Amino acid sequence: MYRTLSLVLVVIAVACFFAGTALAETAEGTFVKVDGKTLTIKDKDNKEHSCEMAADCKVSCDGKECKVSDLKAGVNVKVTITDKKATKIEGSTKK
Repeated sequence: MYRTLSLVLVVIAVACFFAGTALAETAEGTFVKVDGKTLTIKDKDNKEHSCEMAADCKVSCDGKECKVSDLKAGVNVKVTITDKKATKIEGSTKK
């Protein structure tokens, strides 16, 4: 009985962990602008996409920590999006 109860509790704990874990996705394109907390990039088809930046969003330029204001229009970016907010922006001037 205790073995079954332990197994059920473990299954519930694992299910709760995965349900609470936010899945991250990435988007790649070129940097367009940041307006307030809204990041806009263009994809390979030249379509613009926007999302809100998380308060703790990490930004890097060519592998070094920087500010979003250091990114220039047209720079290649890889954006990590978690819970519909940009949590990481990696800018690269290298092709």
